[in-house]
This record gives sequence, C-alpha cells and structure tokens, in this order.
Amino acid sequence: MSMFANGTLEAVGLNQIFGHREDEQVRLDRAVAAQLHKDIQKPDTIFGLRETRNIQNLLYDTKKRELELESGVAVQDKQLHELLDPSPLNQPISQKGDKLLFPFLVLEAKSGTSDSDWYSIQMQTAFPIKAFLDTQNRLRSATALRSKWRAGPLVWFFANKGEDWKLSAAVDYLVVDLWKGSISTRNGALQLLLLVDYIFDWARDVYRDDIIQELRTLASGENDTASIVYSDTDIYSTRQVEYSGIPDPEDVEKFKDYISNQKEYIALDSARGIVRHATFVESRYCTIFVTPDNVQTLLQSTRQTRTQQLCRHILNHMSGSMLLDLPTLVAMEKQWTGNSRVSPLDYLAQMKFYSVVSCTNYLSGSWHQVRELHVVAIAEGAWAAIVAASNLKKNRGKAARPFLADTAMMDSMLTTLQRLQAGSLAETLLAAVTRRAVKIKTIFDIENLVNIRSARSSSADTDTSYTSSVETKFSSPAVCKVVPDDGVFRDIVHYIYKSLKRGNLEPQEPFMRISKRFDQQHLLQFDVEPISTIEASLNVSDSGCVLISSSCHSHDPDRTKSEVCIYKVEGKPAAPSREELFNWLMETVETRDVYHTTQDNGTSNLTNIKEVPWNLKKTYGIYSENYDFLGFLKDLGSEIGNQSVPCMQGSLRMSAKSGSYMFTRNLIPWKDPWRLGGNVAGRMFTVYQLMVSEVCYWRTTAELLSAEDITCCELCAALLESDIGTCYECLAALREPDIPSWLENLMRGGSGFPEENEDSASSDSSSTSYLFPRTGRDQWRQNLAGYPGLEEDFDDLVDLFSQYVKFSKWASEQQRAWYMRAGTKRKRQVEDVAGGEAEAEKELHDESDGGY
Repeated sequence: MSMFANGTLEAVGLNQIFGHREDEQVRLDRAVAAQLHKDIQKPDTIFGLRETRNIQNLLYDTKKRELELESGVAVQDKQLHELLDPSPLNQPISQKGDKLLFPFLVLEAKSGTSDSDWYSIQMQTAFPIKAFLDTQNRLRSATALRSKWRAGPLVWFFANKGEDWKLSAAVDYLVVDLWKGSISTRNGALQLLLLVDYIFDWARDVYRDDIIQELRTLASGENDTASIVYSDTDIYSTRQVEYSGIPDPEDVEKFKDYISNQKEYIALDSARGIVRHATFVESRYCTIFVTPDNVQTLLQSTRQTRTQQLCRHILNHMSGSMLLDLPTLVAMEKQWTGNSRVSPLDYLAQMKFYSVVSCTNYLSGSWHQVRELHVVAIAEGAWAAIVAASNLKKNRGKAARPFLADTAMMDSMLTTLQRLQAGSLAETLLAAVTRRAVKIKTIFDIENLVNIRSARSSSADTDTSYTSSVETKFSSPAVCKVVPDDGVFRDIVHYIYKSLKRGNLEPQEPFMRISKRFDQQHLLQFDVEPISTIEASLNVSDSGCVLISSSCHSHDPDRTKSEVCIYKVEGKPAAPSREELFNWLMETVETRDVYHTTQDNGTSNLTNIKEVPWNLKKTYGIYSENYDFLGFLKDLGSEIGNQSVPCMQGSLRMSAKSGSYMFTRNLIPWKDPWRLGGNVAGRMFTVYQLMVSEVCYWRTTAELLSAEDITCCELCAALLESDIGTCYECLAALREPDIPSWLENLMRGGSGFPEENEDSASSDSSSTSYLFPRTGRDQWRQNLAGYPGLEEDFDDLVDLFSQYVKFSKWASEQQRAWYMRAGTKRKRQVEDVAGGEAEAEKELHDESDGGY
C-alpha cells in the first residue's frame, strides 16, 4: 500500500486509478526556459496515473541484471525510479501529496470573451505537453529492444473557448488536430462526452497497462511485493469479467420465455387481485466481500455514526462462521445465479475468509418469488480493522476470531446450495410463503471436535489462538448443514445493500458482489433432496391453485394495490383465459383455506432489523379479512358474463368422506403483528359463521344417513362399524384444551353461546385470546354473544358479507356504548375523588381557623 500525505495507508478499491491537478506549475526544460525567459507554465488541468500498489512496487524494484549486461553499465542495485532520469517521482510537476505519474491528458480553458486565439492557447500548453511526452519516452527508451509498448507515448489535449472545443493528440512531438465542435448543439455536446469517455477507457485499458508492462520489463522481481501482480480487482473499473463473447442461445431463449410468460400473468392483475405462476423464481446473490484492500472503503461507505453499530452487528454473527477460500465463494455465486467471475489471482486464491452464509425465501412487494443467498466474507487480514471500527476489545467476546477447524468442503457447500434451490413448484412456493430463513453451518467428525477442544484448552490464556485459524489443521474438511435462522443476518446485509443502491442501479462498491438470475423452477434439475419447510406440504386445490393473503410495507416501491393473490402451482406457465381464471378462483375459494404471510422484506434502519418476521408457522387457515376474493371474482365475472358466487369458503364437504377435517382447520392463522388490530369482532363473526355452516352440514348429513339405517358418527358423518354414536376422532378433538368453547358447544348440538351463568363464565383458554384487548372473559362470547342475527343462515359468501357488514355496525355501536359507559363511570369516580379531596381540604381549613 502507498502512503497518503498524512501518513495513512491507502485503501485500494476507491476506483481512483487516475489523478488530476489544477493550475499546477510545470517546470520547463532548461533550454526551453532560457528561450521563453520563464521557468514554469500552468495548464488549467492535468490528468495522470496515481501511484497504486502495482506501480509503486515496480518503481521501488531494482533493474534486471541482464539489462545491465546488455547496456554495459553497472547500476549498483539502483531502483527503477532512480534510473529513469529524471525520475518519475521527480517529474516536471510537484509530487507532494498524492503522486501524479506519467500525465496523459491536458486541458486548457478560456472564456468565450477571451482575446486568446487557438494558436496562443496551443503555445501555452505545448511545452508542458512536450515535458510529459519526454517522461513517457524515457521509460520506453529504458526498455529498448525489450519494449512491448506498441502504440508509444501519447498525450491528449483539450482546449476550449466558451462553448467551442477542440481535441488534439501529441505523438512524438507532432500535434494532430482531431476534432472540433460546439457544446451549444446537442450533437456537439454528445460527441464531446463520447470523446472524454473514450479517452479514459483508453487510459484505463491500454495506456495504464502499457506503463505497467514497461516497468515490469525493467524490474528484476527481487522486491517480494513487486513479484506479485495485483490486479486491482477491488477497483470496479478495472475488473475483468468472464465473457464468452456470444451468449448461450439456450439461456437467451429461457430468459425470453421467462419474461414473456410472466408478462402474460402480470397482465391479469387488477386492483382486486393478483395472478402468478409458481415456476417463476428470482434467484439473488449478495456478498459483502471484505479484503485488506477494501475494508476501509467498506467502513467509509456508511455514516460514521452507524459504522460502529454496523460492525458490531456483523461481528455478532461471525462466531459461528465457516472458513471459505475464494474459489469456493466464486463457485457459490456460479451455482446460485450462473454468474462466472474471473478466476482469482494467486494472492487472492490463497486467502481464507471467515464466512457466514444465509438463505431466505419470500414474496416480493410485486408478489414474485425471491430466494436470496447472502454472504459476509471477511479475509483474515481484514478482521482487525472490523474489530477496531466496532470499538470492542480485541480477542474478547464477539471480537475474538472464530475458532474454526478447516476450510469447508466446496462439494458439500455446492450440494447444500442445490438442495436450497431444488424442489417442486409447491415446495418452492411454500418456502416463500412461510418465509424460510436458514443459515449454512459446518459440522465435523468426532476426531475434529476433540482436536478443537484440546486446542482451545491449550491456548486459552494466550493470543496465539487468535492469530490465524488455519494454523491448526484437522483430520478432515468440514461438511455443511442447514439450521433455522432469525433473519437478522440477512437484514444486516440487506441494509448495506439498500443504503448503497441508487434507483435501479446496483451498488458498484468494490466490497460488494451482486448478481441475479430468473429461473423457471420446473426446468431446473437437481439430483438432491430439497431442504424441508416448517409446514409439511402445500394445500393445493383440484385446479392446481392456492390463495394467499399478504400485507406489504407502505413505502415499498414494488407494492401492488391488492393484498390477495391466486398462485397457479401445477401445469405449464401458460397464462389462463379470463374464464379459466374465474373457474380456478371459484373452485379454490370454495374448497381451500388461505395462506397468510407478509411482504415486509427489509429495513433501512439498523435499530429495527429484528422486527421482520421469518420462518412463519400456522400460515394456512380460514380467511376472515375484507372478502377481497369476492371483489376479484366479481370483476372477472363481469368481464366474461358470469355472475356466479361461491357458496362456501375452504370447505371440503364436496370431496371429503366425513367432516373430521373441521377440527384441523386453523381458525386464527398467522397474522402480521403490525396488522393485529382492525375489525377483530368482524373477523370472529366470519369464522363463527363459516364453522356453524360446516357443523350444521355434517350433523344434517349424519341424520340423513341414520334415517337410512347407515351407522355413522353423529357429529362428522364418518361411517362406523358399530353404533357408538361419536367416532374416536371427534371425541379426541372435543377433549383438546385449545378448542374454543363455542365450537365444542356447536359440535355437541347446542348453541354456540348459551345463556351465561356462574358456571360458564370462565375465560377462554384458547390461543385466540389475543385478538381483542379486553381480558378476564371469553373473547368470542364478549364479541359475538348478544347479536340478534348470530344464528341466521347464509346462502352464499355474498350473503355472508352482507351479514358481516350488519354485524360490524352492531359491534361498533356496542363498543362505542361500552366506552361511553366506561367513560361515565370513570368520570363519576374522578368527581367522587375530587369531591372527597375538596371536603377534606374544607375540614382542614375549618380546623385551622378554630386553632387561631
């Protein structure tokens, strides 16, 4: 690393391979100065190369011995910068501060009203340009016949008078005018921009490489650091990207097919409902790749007030990290998104990285499936800088280097990634709905664990245990496993990503590696067992669909207007007609319950990263929200002239042999904690009415079967071999402690809420008690009992919605009256207290008067 003027180390990766000076004094050659009677000239701006690590190492290396023999002159181990006379470090311009080497571009600007003509402008810069060409020529002359610099020395020259611009090129003391134009016209301004862009592309890809190649021709390589080729891969503009030249035609066709098919589904969206197919999955890869060269860039990329907090969050997750090498990290990205990066150079390939890997599945704000792989990889040489920025005591607690066994097996890691990508359409969608979040860990054999324990005990009180995790080798490499995660690590990486993302442009910081791929799940082939989800399987309708209800953060730019979606899980991803979609939706609404999830997928604030829910449980259950699916059906029906409405919701009565499924229905499925309020009583009313309808249907069915002398359960109509009245499944369900009392009453043939007495006034112990803020009584009874129309039947869901509206008005009036009574009672209590205080004060006053 080179040193800044203040003595601090330079952090490679700032994308500054060029430097510039303004109004810089250029010392003229003595002969020229004598003729002009001046020693210096001052061009407006000069651009040259910065002294990066590659150039610095070469300038401070010695000259090759064979070159000394060829020239016949001994140089007594002088370094290159001393041999090039004058030295590149002692050029015609000052080298104080950030050095500017081998200038290649000069700018001279005059106002439009200046009396200087083009000739005088050229004369003002001609001799500084000559001095810069001499510097380049001395380097080329030093390499002599060994020179590989084909183009040779070149300096560009821009000059302008107001809006008029000229470009010239100086080659071997000959100045050639190349272009002239005015930026007052759109065409002229565009040409100027393109020329500037071309010149800096040339300087980056051609000129700078030529300079380094010439210096390497001279350098002996005895300087250890000079023998290493630093590719400046942390400088984005010089990264080399693997590119075959011609895209794979098969990949192109897959991408076109993905986009066209997905657009057909998006065209079916409306404000009432969304339509998607489960084969479309966006795979994203995001790595925070920290090396000794770019660690300072990372620390300076966020506000200084946040740097300490960010580093502590990162270190908090590194204790269980794996040890990965760069080839494994590169292979992981290729496996996940297909993105191939250039093979790492030797000095990077030999690095080991403390790495944490997490995978999350979720639905985006626009209802698309996303699976992400997030990685934080910290090189061993960068660990101390992260600890220092965290302001924690080094080698203690979270700041202690992870004690690892050995590098994780690449094959095991890639197999684990394949398992996370594998699965049927139903398995993939279920992972997104339940928001699966996992981390990849390493496991070792017994011998490794014994070695770890002994190594810990032998170095517990020394600092040697923290120097390098690869100093201790174990008997076998580690294999990978998957464990559940709380998603906090993902949110830390997501915070860094979002803070650096600008609009649609991905971050280009050197410590970030980002890529994505659009997969069609039914086309992926993996010969591995998929990672399982929390819930066993997806409940798919006979038409191959599932219904999903979700909430989305109001600030999400991808947020859609609808909070309900129908996902097609089976068949090819060809979009349905409006009539087919209507039939799918109708059948799925009537025969299946709904999945509940959230699309709140990240935060831009480090203080609330733990508030995003992951690994959801009990997401499948009765839908009791705002009857959004009815509006969706109504819109579709209006388009195709079909006014049919569903008669039930989530009922299997048409296909099931008995009503035992009623006990497995989730009355209160998972709900976003931010949306637990709202019309709670209305949701309870909906659930109650749907279950009453189911119970009545199966009890009636049982009565009809009994009338035909068919032995069956009197509750669920399951066929029985003997007349025992109630089947074992129903008896077991009625003994469950979590069954609401009203449902038990209905199953036994009574009223859901019989007249309350002292014996029945106990509080409900079910898990639904959190739905209403009052305590001490049966929440269902408190919200539903007393409503005059509670026992009314409904013909279809439209009729049920009408009852829901009436009930909601009644419940609102009841609640308002309750608060008024509570307020009146409170007011009286306050008045009584105030009256008592006034009376006491009066008595005290009277006693005081009597004393005097």
